[in-house]
Amino acid sequence: MTAAVILFILLAAVGVARGGSRAIRSGVPFRQVIEAAARKYGVDPCLLAGIVRQESNFQPDAIRLEPRLGTGPDGLPAASIGLAQVLVSTARDFRPGISRAALFDPRTNLEVAAELLRWLKRNGVPMPTGVDAYNMGLGNFRNGRRNLKYRDRVVGFREDYCHEKI
Repeated sequence: MTAAVILFILLAAVGVARGGSRAIRSGVPFRQVIEAAARKYGVDPCLLAGIVRQESNFQPDAIRLEPRLGTGPDGLPAASIGLAQVLVSTARDFRPGISRAALFDPRTNLEVAAELLRWLKRNGVPMPTGVDAYNMGLGNFRNGRRNLKYRDRVVGFREDYCHEKI
């Protein structure tokens, strides 16, 4: 073995031992936008990609009415919107005054989702368990509710779409 090969193996081992740096595989829709939002807010890009796949199947115009939540802050029926299926009320917690229409923009939607993941992490909600809170709301999460099927799907997609990079 050459010194370069040995060095590469050692660097790879150190990277894996430290958790490595994760990157989204090429070909994943919105890869660059997901990675940019994740980088900006310091969250796992692969986890964000897994959430997007589970929430909207990478459809930026996805909308899901949430009748159990009543009316949103804009007077329209509450709805989860865009790639990461962000509620207008949740988005306004981070960006007061943001419009429903703005959440259809992939960059805006993913940044709000990444900001929420960062907030959860900073407030003691561990990942990937924190995707339960992302999905069902922090109150339900703190009351002990979990959505294991949702979390398992997101984590599975996260692994499908990612690779370690050194």
